[in-house]
Amino acid sequence: MSLSLRFIFVKWEHSPGRILGYERLSLSHQDYELFDRIRAEATPIDGVLLSYEDEGIKDRSDDPYGTQLTFLTAHRLAKHFEGVEMEAWDAAVLAFVKALPPSTRIVLWWS
Repeated sequence: MSLSLRFIFVKWEHSPGRILGYERLSLSHQDYELFDRIRAEATPIDGVLLSYEDEGIKDRSDDPYGTQLTFLTAHRLAKHFEGVEMEAWDAAVLAFVKALPPSTRIVLWWS
């Protein structure tokens, strides 16, 4: 079974306990040691993620595995990639993360 990681970038808090995740980028390869380090530091979201999907906006509190959604700030997430060799796509995703304000919350979507 494979595991992939998608980042959902939080633009704003829609209302107390409801954050809006709009832009999404996925990593192209799987590095399970890196994933374990990221998961260990992640913080559970407080409430639900409003997610744009084909059927409209959905409230999500769990990932497809039934695990509570978590997040890291852009600054904390970028630190996990220091010294990690990566393909061009993943380097571009990381460049986007680094260009965000450091306090931007990034929801981790495991699938």
